[in-house]
Amino acid sequence: MPVLALDLDGRVGSVRRARHATEQFFAELAAGAGPRFRDETRGDVLLVIAELVSNACRHAPGPCRLTVAPAADGTVEVAVEDTSRELLATASPPAGYGLVVVTGLCRGVHVLRMPQGKIVQATVVERRLW
Repeated sequence: MPVLALDLDGRVGSVRRARHATEQFFAELAAGAGPRFRDETRGDVLLVIAELVSNACRHAPGPCRLTVAPAADGTVEVAVEDTSRELLATASPPAGYGLVVVTGLCRGVHVLRMPQGKIVQATVVERRLW
């Protein structure tokens, strides 16, 4: 199964670049033999990416790496690796709701400390429309 891996510099424009690359990745999957996802699911993935990349850019110095991996079970694994060893950043309102949104859209959110930072991984589930 194809995987998108994208290195970002952590500066202004990183979120836009991540979203654009992911939209292209989904289009390539749909054009080929890859899985196809509903518009709502793709939107959920793009929102999760925006929140996780934004957090990495805001709270971790330097670059980050985005990985998007569709799975055969209809889920999409989104992971962002950054250079901060802090497990989760907290902020005061009006900011600070991004992780609430991410956990609401995902089956699970996991944080793994690495020697040079951490990886935040979220599993987006294919929406079932009734």
